[in-house]
Amino acid sequence: MQRLINDVQVIGLSDAIKEQAIQLRKHRLLKLPDAIVCATALIEQAVLLTNDTKLHEVAGLQCRSLVLSELGRSRLASNMNQLAKAANIETLDFSDSVVRDLQEACRAIAQMREMLVVALGLKPEGGESSFTKVTED
Repeated sequence: MQRLINDVQVIGLSDAIKEQAIQLRKHRLLKLPDAIVCATALIEQAVLLTNDTKLHEVAGLQCRSLVLSELGRSRLASNMNQLAKAANIETLDFSDSVVRDLQEACRAIAQMREMLVVALGLKPEGGESSFTKVTED
């Protein structure tokens, strides 16, 4: 976290950013703080990290979702580790309800994977597990 804080660059509210924010407010109906943040990212040609899907629609704005923060808050790794341990020592209950829960967990993992792929700007190429970086021209 300290490394991230050390890398932060403070950007002043220039005339170009103000003008861009005004245009965004007029044409995108954004709230003033969102318009300023988007305008700053556009003028500075920076990638904006946000979970606000409305901002992803701003033309020319490069956005990445904060999906990784959601994954970090989940107990997925711990839960999967507990399941693997129970399976290894042959104490995992395979009742219908447990099987349904495991199938639902697999669907949730697949959905998170897809969200991460989109958030990181990756796309599948060829096979199921092969990804390449998408560059925005």
